Amino acid sequence: MIRRILLLSFVLTILFTFIYSEECDSTNCNSKLNIQSKSKALQFSIEPDFQLGSFQGSTISIKKHLSEKRALRYGISLTGGNTISESNRKIITNDSLNLKNNSDNSSYSFTLMSQYLIYKSTRYSYLFYGLGPIFRYTNQIRESETKNNLTGDWESSDINDRNTKSYYYGLSFVFGVEVFVSKTISIHGEYCQELTYRNDYYEEVRPTQITENSTRGFSVDGGQVDFGCSFYW
Repeated sequence: MIRRILLLSFVLTILFTFIYSEECDSTNCNSKLNIQSKSKALQFSIEPDFQLGSFQGSTISIKKHLSEKRALRYGISLTGGNTISESNRKIITNDSLNLKNNSDNSSYSFTLMSQYLIYKSTRYSYLFYGLGPIFRYTNQIRESETKNNLTGDWESSDINDRNTKSYYYGLSFVFGVEVFVSKTISIHGEYCQELTYRNDYYEEVRPTQITENSTRGFSVDGGQVDFGCSFYW
């Protein structure tokens, strides 16, 4: 639902820009709220699942304008989390059998990207689009142990460790709009899409066996709208 609202807001912003904007060369505009050649910017973008407390789901980028209409952007995104849980189950028949399961789940990922952006100036904003290479690494680890208590002492009955690693190589595409709110600060919204080649490696370790598996193939990801702000100097 949140993704749909963000996407609708982004589409309405784009439509408003097309309907009410006029072509305007930024070098000839009287307004000082425009992109300057050779300027640089620090950008922060947030995704729909952004978590304020840990600042996860965000991308930090450095952008350098080669001119008023062209720029290079380099970004990095980091996410991660850990969950520890414990469950207990008691079965009563002729004897009482207590079962305990402890699990530790962790996951993290980081993304590196660079993009070549082209800007089109309008009366009140800038439209931009671009593409560039992207690399992403994700790792998911799950460790679980099951214990039973039949004789009064806890004894381990099963141990299961799972590890999944994924590597992505490909291209990222972006289309967005940027609006200046002051001489050095702007806000932007952008629609992102990725075409990547993906390698997945899976390993499961149990006391009596080890299972390994690998898959690979092309993947189309993204389709999300990110919002953020830029600080120019």
